[in-house]
Amino acid sequence: MISVRKITLGLMLLAAFALISGCPKPQTEEATPVPTQAGPTEPGPQAEPTFSAGVTELDEMAPDFTIKDTEGNDVTKADFSGKILILDFWSTTCSSCVKKLDEYMPIYEKYKDKGVELVAVSLDPKPEVAAGGAKRHNWPYPIAMFSEELKAAYFPGESTVVIPQVRIIDRDGNLRYSFKSDSTVADLELALSKLVEETVGGDESVTKDVVAEEEAAETPAKSGSPAGAAPAQ
Repeated sequence: MISVRKITLGLMLLAAFALISGCPKPQTEEATPVPTQAGPTEPGPQAEPTFSAGVTELDEMAPDFTIKDTEGNDVTKADFSGKILILDFWSTTCSSCVKKLDEYMPIYEKYKDKGVELVAVSLDPKPEVAAGGAKRHNWPYPIAMFSEELKAAYFPGESTVVIPQVRIIDRDGNLRYSFKSDSTVADLELALSKLVEETVGGDESVTKDVVAEEEAAETPAKSGSPAGAAPAQ
C-alpha cells in the first residue's frame, strides 16, 4: 500500500516540474545598434557670381570729359589716368541714388588703395545743393556737376537721364561697365574685383603694382636737390 507520505511527495515533485517547465526562458539582451555618423560631405562647386540684369559689359574707349566740381575746379578723365574710375550719376532728390552711394562706401574703402576712384556726378541744379547733400551723408567721394557735354558723351541719344546710373572706366581709359538704375550694390563689388586683377595694356608681364612703383620712382623727391639741379660742391 502506498503511503500518504509518498503520495504527497510525488504530488510535490509533479508540481515543481510543472512550475519549472512553464516558466518562460530568460531572454538575452540584444545589443543596441550604435548609429553611425556620416563623414563630412564634400562641398560642391560654387557657382561663379554673375551680374544682375542692370549691368552691360563694354570694351570701348571712354570719351574724354571736362566737368566742374562743386568749387568750380575742372575734373577731367585724364586726372584719373592709370586708375579705375567710377562715375556715379545721382541727385539729392533721388532717394535710391543716395541709398546706393551710402551702400557703396564700404566697397570704396575696400578698393581705394588699389587705385579705385569714385566721382559722384550730381544732376542737381546748383553746386551748393549737391555739396550740402554730400556733406550730410559724410561721403568720401569728390562731387562734380553734370553737364550737357557729359550727357552727349556718356548718354548719347537719350533725351532724359534716368538715375541712378554708373559708368566704370578701367586703368587703360576704356569704358567697361554701364550700370542702369536696376543694378545692385553687389554688381559694383563684382566689377571692381575683376578690374583690379587685370594687367595694364594687355601685357601679362606688367601688373598694376609694378606700374605704381615705376611711377613713384619717376616722381622727384620733395626733399633734397630739385630735379635737374647740379649737386652742391
